[in-house]
Amino acid sequence: MSQTEIVLSPGEGYSPIVDWRARPGPPGPETGPKILGLGHAILRRGKLLIVTLILLNVLAIVGVRQLTPRYTASADVLVGPREEQVVDLKAVLSGLSGSSDVIESEIQVLRSREIARGVVRKLRLDQSTEFNPSLQPPGLRQHLQDTLTTVVGWLRESMSSLPVNVPHLPGSGQTAAPVPAVDTVAGTDPLDPLSVPVDRFLTQLDVSAKGRSRVITISFTSTDPTLAAKVPNAVADAYVASQLRAKTDATAQAHKWLDERVAEMREQLIGADEAVEAYRKRAGIVPIRDSTLLNQQISEVGQELMKAREQLADAEGRLQSVVHLTPNALGLTREVAVAKNRESKLMAMMDKLRQQVDLGSQSEIGLRALQREADADRNLYDRLLARARETKIQSGLQQADAKIISRAERPGEASFPKPMIILPLNFIASCIAALLLVIWLESLDRGFLDVSQVEAVLGIPAIGAIPLVKRRFRKREKIENFGVAHPESNFAEAIRNLYTSLILSGKERAPRIILIASSLPDEGKSSVALATAGMMASCGKRVVVVDCDLRNPTVHGSFDVAAAPGLTEYLSGSADLDVALRRDPTTNVWFMPVGNELTLAPDLFSSGTMRNLMQALGRSFDLVLLDGGPVLGNSDTRHLCRIADRTIMVVRWQSTRCSAAVQGLRQLADAGASFAGALLTMVEPKQYQKYLPVGNYRRRIPLFLGT
Repeated sequence: MSQTEIVLSPGEGYSPIVDWRARPGPPGPETGPKILGLGHAILRRGKLLIVTLILLNVLAIVGVRQLTPRYTASADVLVGPREEQVVDLKAVLSGLSGSSDVIESEIQVLRSREIARGVVRKLRLDQSTEFNPSLQPPGLRQHLQDTLTTVVGWLRESMSSLPVNVPHLPGSGQTAAPVPAVDTVAGTDPLDPLSVPVDRFLTQLDVSAKGRSRVITISFTSTDPTLAAKVPNAVADAYVASQLRAKTDATAQAHKWLDERVAEMREQLIGADEAVEAYRKRAGIVPIRDSTLLNQQISEVGQELMKAREQLADAEGRLQSVVHLTPNALGLTREVAVAKNRESKLMAMMDKLRQQVDLGSQSEIGLRALQREADADRNLYDRLLARARETKIQSGLQQADAKIISRAERPGEASFPKPMIILPLNFIASCIAALLLVIWLESLDRGFLDVSQVEAVLGIPAIGAIPLVKRRFRKREKIENFGVAHPESNFAEAIRNLYTSLILSGKERAPRIILIASSLPDEGKSSVALATAGMMASCGKRVVVVDCDLRNPTVHGSFDVAAAPGLTEYLSGSADLDVALRRDPTTNVWFMPVGNELTLAPDLFSSGTMRNLMQALGRSFDLVLLDGGPVLGNSDTRHLCRIADRTIMVVRWQSTRCSAAVQGLRQLADAGASFAGALLTMVEPKQYQKYLPVGNYRRRIPLFLGT
């Protein structure tokens, strides 16, 4: 076969794809697992799910068993109870009302450091390692701190022993005076030894109101169940005692103050009475039955004057009645004169007494003022004296405003940890974590998982999936010879299925020139081409493989021959077709290596010589396989797709990203490729069945399945 025998008809050998570009845009290639596919994802990763559940639950069980049990005990205190009234006396310190703000205030009192300090001191909690970390044996952290402190101290001593040259100041003959070291420890107050135990005590103490009632619950959690019961009782006792002490102290202080005030008022009252009596003596006011002497005299004179006026009126009346009968009634006339004389004297005496009263009223004004002051002091004294006696009586009747209604008892079981609660919750959490792990791993699968996804994303038919045959199964055999050596294997069946799909892809005639392309390197296109060629050659077909990957050729290495002369030598005219085209005697496969003259011309594969070569090979062979380079790595493959009858897009299972495959496919479609379909390569058979279960109609040979 010579180069001059090749004649190319214009436009022959390819048909541009039309319907692919009209398809709607593919679903997002970067999308993760859908909700409807969650069940399949769980089935695919069932082992991982079970292992995760077992591991998390075992860790939870071990962790719960390693936790130190803690016990909680509680005591209840009723705030603001009804007091017993032995006597109806008003208290010095009023009781608590029981309102919500009062209850909250009492809760803060129960959590005060004063009560906590008293309980810590009473129960000697500062001698316990639970509350005093200084009593705990030093751990790894303490050893590290001690070592670091030692190293720092040694460095400081080393630095201080080094000679230090202090420069002299210009014009000064004296050296700089050494700066005295400042003792940061001296002068500072040492920490309160109960400060840390009280802090830890308060972190383990819980005080809260029980609903909307006046009951306050005091709870304490400790590793010692006995101590957990002692502390709430001690806190409640200290709280009640503090309330009673506050009332007793307030009553005692009030009684003392009242006694002092009573003594002062007694002296003041005596002085006021003495001042009243002294004023009376100076003013000549003599009290008689709560009235003065002048008032009594005025009253007596007034009564005598009224009697005299009555006698005068009677005498005048009798005189008028007998004057017409006896004109010379001298006796009655004399009696009238006497009555008038007496009335005049009494009126004169009354006027004199009134004048004396008017003179003494000025003196009584001062007396009344002194008397009012004395009366006010007497009233205040009486009230203070009565209150002092009441407080003296109340000092023995004081009761606290809180009452312990339920004392804490030694808990029988630990409050933490609770395995019956923690382990079921952990199981639920581990199930959620395992599901999230499965979803996360599924979201990391950015590649193609099954042929249905290939068709959905790329928009072209999926013509097969080539299983991965691991090295331990094929041993020293090459992958391209494995199908021929093991015709009943999954690999051989997949290659035959690929050839059948190629034959059926032609509408009028079976395509002969097939381009095997991929978007990225290492997707298995060369192995697919060589394996297909070997399988078809074993069936009596004339097959030729043309290596068109100028940058990373592999065909000559598979047949253990030199790369030259080859395709580039033929296209450049330095070698004939008979020299560039070779045959493998073992597999009876014809192949054309790439050659050594790697002319990276952009139009190398679009030349007329390349088209004539393909036409000549198409007439001489039943199948021409073009092993092209990665589409996204060079531009040569886009020229080849215009020459080939059909193009197979090779996609590596779970490895090639969907976005890369879409981009490579779009470039080939823009160049006018006619796609036979897409092919998944290096598929793990067992894993692949989890994504798309398929059946095998063949005699099973486990050796050749590959896992």
